[in-house]
Amino acid sequence: MGKQALYNDEAKRLYVYEGYTRSMLEDYFKGRVSLRTLDSWKEKGNWDDLKKKAEENQQDIRSMVTDLAKIALKAALDDPDPQKIYAAMATVGKMGQKNFMDLLGAVEGEPETEKEKMSLAEMMDVLQAKLEG
Repeated sequence: MGKQALYNDEAKRLYVYEGYTRSMLEDYFKGRVSLRTLDSWKEKGNWDDLKKKAEENQQDIRSMVTDLAKIALKAALDDPDPQKIYAAMATVGKMGQKNFMDLLGAVEGEPETEKEKMSLAEMMDVLQAKLEG
């Protein structure tokens, strides 16, 4: 079985979806596949175009999750029943700290510089307090 049959799919996945650089691929496949061969596969397979599309899709997903979290938070703030609060907290918990920081901008009385210094646990406490009214 040739190198391409053995390693091309894995190299493509690592580069396109896992964010590996050429040098990282070279280190990963050291002794098995040369950088020249990896570059050839990358060029023939249009990996850069595929990587760009994958990054755009990932950004779209992040945007959708952020929008869903905003909807859940608004619903919980407008009508703070336990089910809506739970839905809001569960959605926010899936967002990651950077996106959560953006959402926390809606919380009154917290200057931007103070929010940047908060730990994730502190941010969740602020949000929980806001939701519980």
